[in-house]
Amino acid sequence: MSALPPALRPWARQLALLPDDASAPLGRWLMRLSAAIGPVGATGEVVPGGEPEGYDGLTRRGPLERVLTTEWLWALEAPDELVRRAAMGELAFLQRSFRQPRRTRRSVVLLDAGPEQLGLPRLAQLAVLLTLARRAEAAGVTFAWAVLQHTPRAAPFEAVTEESLRAWCDARTLDAPRSSRLAEWREALALGSDELWLVGSSRLGQLPEARGAFRVEIGEPMSLGARVLHVDVRPPTRSAQRLVLELPAPELCVRLLRSPVQGRAPKPVTTGTRLRGFAYSGDGHRMVLFRDDGSVLAQIIPNSPNATTPKPRRLAPLPGETLLAAGWRGRGGLLLLTRTAKGELNLRGQLHSPCRELERVILKPSQADDLLPCAPGSNQLPGRVLPFRDTEGQEHVVVVDAKGRAFRTKSFPGEAALTLEPVGMGAVVASACAAREQAMLLTCQEEGWRPNTTWTLALLKWGRDGLRAPPLNVEGGPAFFGWSPALHKAAGPLIAVQALRDTWRVGFGQKLQPISVPKESRVVGVYVDATDDAPRLITLDAARRSFSLVGAEGRLERCADAAGRVVQAEVSHGMPVLSWRTEDGELVMWDLNTRQVLLRLTQELA
Repeated sequence: MSALPPALRPWARQLALLPDDASAPLGRWLMRLSAAIGPVGATGEVVPGGEPEGYDGLTRRGPLERVLTTEWLWALEAPDELVRRAAMGELAFLQRSFRQPRRTRRSVVLLDAGPEQLGLPRLAQLAVLLTLARRAEAAGVTFAWAVLQHTPRAAPFEAVTEESLRAWCDARTLDAPRSSRLAEWREALALGSDELWLVGSSRLGQLPEARGAFRVEIGEPMSLGARVLHVDVRPPTRSAQRLVLELPAPELCVRLLRSPVQGRAPKPVTTGTRLRGFAYSGDGHRMVLFRDDGSVLAQIIPNSPNATTPKPRRLAPLPGETLLAAGWRGRGGLLLLTRTAKGELNLRGQLHSPCRELERVILKPSQADDLLPCAPGSNQLPGRVLPFRDTEGQEHVVVVDAKGRAFRTKSFPGEAALTLEPVGMGAVVASACAAREQAMLLTCQEEGWRPNTTWTLALLKWGRDGLRAPPLNVEGGPAFFGWSPALHKAAGPLIAVQALRDTWRVGFGQKLQPISVPKESRVVGVYVDATDDAPRLITLDAARRSFSLVGAEGRLERCADAAGRVVQAEVSHGMPVLSWRTEDGELVMWDLNTRQVLLRLTQELA
C-alpha cells in the first residue's frame, strides 16, 4: 500500500483492505463520517444516577444553596433585581457532576443489503462500516457486525476482514428489511445497553424495532448528472446531520462494487506440459487449451479472482490420430475432431439427439476429406468445434479448420451417423461464437482470399431456422466478435472490423462507428466498457507487453501489462475477459472490469 497522508494514517488498517487507488477518495469519506458520528460515549446519551463527583459547570436551575456567591450581591445592591432574575431563570447555579458508569461494552452494526441499497449506496455502506470499526477500536470496545437480512443463527462478524467483506459483497438480496428480523437480531444479540447501529435506507426508521437505535440512512439522488450520495447520521438523542459525499471515478466505483477488497494474485495453476495455444469455447465461458503433447484441456473461466477454480478437464486423441479441431459442448464436455492414418474422421464426445443410437457419434465418409490440420512445426492452432441444435432437437456442430474453412454436420433420417459437409460460404475471419441454439461466424465472401486483402463480410447464423447469411455491408480485413451486456443482445452481436490500416469500425449489426488506433499497435479484441456503456478496442503495443483500451473519442487508457512478450492474445465474446500467452508459456486471464488477474496457468516445473 502506498504511503498515506498524515490525516488518513489513523485509518491505515482499514484502508489497507481496499485497492490502492481507492484509499484517497474513500479516505476523505471516512474523515467526514468520523466527525459526524463522533467517538463512543460522545453521542448525547443520558445515564441517570451515579455517585456525586464535585461540580463540572454552571446551570440555570438548582437549589438556592448552589447559587453562585456573586449572585447574592444583588440582595445587597438591588433586591428587586434578584427577585426578577430568579423569576426569569437568569440566576447561575453550580452544576453537580456524577461518576458515569461505562455503559457501552459493544458496538453492533446491522447492514441493510436489500433492493434500496443496491448499487452505489453500497459504497457508502462500506465507508460507514470501516468508520464504525475504527471508532470502536479507538474506544477499546467490542465490535460486531452482520447483514440485517441474514438469519441470527449465523454469528456476526467480529472484525472487518477480506473474508467478511467478500461475504458482505455476496449478500445482495431482493428482500426488504423487516421488523420481525430486526427483533430476532435484538434478541439473539442480547443488546441491553449496548450500542446498535442500523445502516441502510430510510425504510429502517419506519420499523418499530428500530426505536432507540443509532441510524445511518443512505440515499442516491435521482437528479440527472448528480454523482453524489446523501448520508444522514441520526443518533436517537440529537438531530440528524446530512453529509453529501461526492462519488469517485466511475471505473473505480465499478471495481469497488464488484470486488471491494485489495486484489490478490491467484495461485498459478499448472498445466502439466507447455501450452501451444488457446481458443475460447463457443459460449465464451471456457478456455480450450492445446498442449504440446497433443492433448486438449478445457478450463472454466472464473468470474472473480476469489472464485474456486476446478482443475481443467483433459482429452487426448487416440494413438495414430491427428487432431483437426476441438471445442466445448455446454453439458457434455470436450469435443475432438480427429483423423486416422487411413483418413477416417472421428468426433470424440457426445451430442444430444432424440435418437439413442447417436449417443456415440459416427462420421460417414464425406466431402470433408480435405479438412486441413495445422501445419507441423508452425504456430498454427487446431480448428474450432461449435455445437448447436436444429428444429428437431438434434445437436450439430460447425467446424472451422486451421485454414479458416467452415464445415457442418448433417444428419439423415433413419441413419445412426452424421456426415460433415463444407459450408461453401467463404473463409472465416478469425472469430466464431455459439449459443445453445445458434452458431455464428464472420466470413469473407471472396474466393481465393489472401492476407491483407479487402473482404466483404457476412454474418453466418445457424439455428432452429436453418442457415442465414445476412451481409454486413462493410468491407474490411480481420474481424472479432466482442462481449457486451445483455441489453445489447437484441441489436445483434458486438462486432469489430478493420476497415483501414489504423481504423476499425465497431458496433452492433449495421450500426458501426469508426475508432482510430495508434500505429504499430495490434487490435486483439473488443468489449463494452461497463463504466460508460461504450465499445472499446483492446490493443497490444509494439513491444508486445502492454494492453490498452481505445474508444471512439480516441482516448488511450492503459489496461494491463504482461510479464513477458505476448505471442497470443484474445478477448472472450461471452465474458469481459482478456487472455494472453507469453513466450515462456504462461497464460493469464484478466478481468477487464475489475482490472485483476482471474487465473494464471503455467507449465509444471520439473
